[in-house]
Amino acid sequence: MTGTRRLVLRLWLGALAATLVTLTGAVVAIELGRRDAEALRGGEAPAREGLAAARQALVEADSKAVGQFPGSPDGTPATGPGEAYREAIATAGRQLAQVSQADLGGPAAESVQVVNGLLSTYDALIDQAFRETVDPALNLAYLQYAHHLLDEEILPQLATLQGEVDQAQPASPGSERHVLWVAPLVVLAGLLGWAQVTLASRFRRTLSAPLLAASLLAAGLAVTATLSRDADGDVAAGRATLAALVGDYRTRETRIRSGGCDALSDASREWGDPDPVCPPDGPAPATDRELLRKANEVSMTAQDATAVASRGIVLVIVLSALIALLVTLGLLPRVEEYRFRRR
Repeated sequence: MTGTRRLVLRLWLGALAATLVTLTGAVVAIELGRRDAEALRGGEAPAREGLAAARQALVEADSKAVGQFPGSPDGTPATGPGEAYREAIATAGRQLAQVSQADLGGPAAESVQVVNGLLSTYDALIDQAFRETVDPALNLAYLQYAHHLLDEEILPQLATLQGEVDQAQPASPGSERHVLWVAPLVVLAGLLGWAQVTLASRFRRTLSAPLLAASLLAAGLAVTATLSRDADGDVAAGRATLAALVGDYRTRETRIRSGGCDALSDASREWGDPDPVCPPDGPAPATDRELLRKANEVSMTAQDATAVASRGIVLVIVLSALIALLVTLGLLPRVEEYRFRRR
């Protein structure tokens, strides 16, 4: 085998190997970004939003029940917790169902069942509180038990569940994963340039059209592989919107607590409990339309990131296959030319 043939053969095999490694690294980098977007859309977003909305709905339901109660053992007969209470409890149930359907896994999924069981107990106690009895003090006791169950069991369980959901989410892939395709792509570009110089000097060809086309496709491959960074940006934007959405629910919860504090103070005196700490009103809460807009924005952002990453994987595979074909067309004939030549 002549020295020229050996060199061209090595350039051909090296370019193919660099193309394969670049393809593998780019697919891995983009796939990690796609999985991160899927985790946001299918697990993190519905779970975090659902838990925050469930907390707000339960605080609202309790406030409505306490406000609807006569508040005195010898007061007017209880007439029921009211339609607003029923709507808030139904909302809490729907939000917890959304959380249970999210892709959580681990202890977080089991904790949802515990909260659902406690919620059933709470609702039953409220029903007992508004049931007609010969002793109104018994109704007041049931209301006290229900309120304590919410404050001391259900809401702390939801807070624990929120922590479990945060821990269950996989860490976002770091930007260092892009080295997986950047480094071999630089090597590929160097080999293609070296091959052009070799063909020009040894075969008296100014440019090899297949290798030139392969170089252009390698540049396109670099642009396509950066789609993984675009997906990362979309996911980061979605998580920022999700954090703002959860904050809006907390603001609404604070406003509900503040608005129902007078009725709760009256009930606490009847129960013999210390006066509750009434939070300030705080900023104006977000409207239902604003909450819905942010929730849709999170979902659409994650969906866009998933779509971008999926398209990127297909493009990377196609471009890599074309580069390998063009490298073969540009170099393999030169290898064959020197098959039987002597030094």
